[in-house]
Amino acid sequence: MRVGLQVGWLAVAPVLLALGLAGCSSSSTAGQYAASEIEVSEEQVSPGQTVTLSGWAFTTKCEDDCPRDSGAVWSEDGGWVGEPLRDLAIEWREGDQVVSLGSVDATGEEGTFEVEVTVPADAVLGAATIFVGGEQLDRDAAEVEVTVSE
Repeated sequence: MRVGLQVGWLAVAPVLLALGLAGCSSSSTAGQYAASEIEVSEEQVSPGQTVTLSGWAFTTKCEDDCPRDSGAVWSEDGGWVGEPLRDLAIEWREGDQVVSLGSVDATGEEGTFEVEVTVPADAVLGAATIFVGGEQLDRDAAEVEVTVSE
């Protein structure tokens, strides 16, 4: 009887191992950070219209081993908190046309900002992108799509 039990476990062990490994993942939250994001108060805009642009997570970023000169500090919640980024370029992108809408400084631990920008008076009807980024941004910059209508 004992031999049958051992054979049974030997037959079941690979299945249990496969099921256990199927749920495993190599991802880790240690050292990860939020990607910079922006949103606009109006997704349908008109030429010359003023809209509010809000952004967050515009801070210096690094993985587990932040260099001493990065400006990042370890937070009580766990994870690196960086310095807010300064002089972020705001651009209107439509086809090959790129128009500067100004710049903004992020503030606070969360690297947030809120700024009013004006849609270019000569904006063409259709899809356009508002882009925010700068030299200090060491990850992908953020952008949001808008539609220009009359």
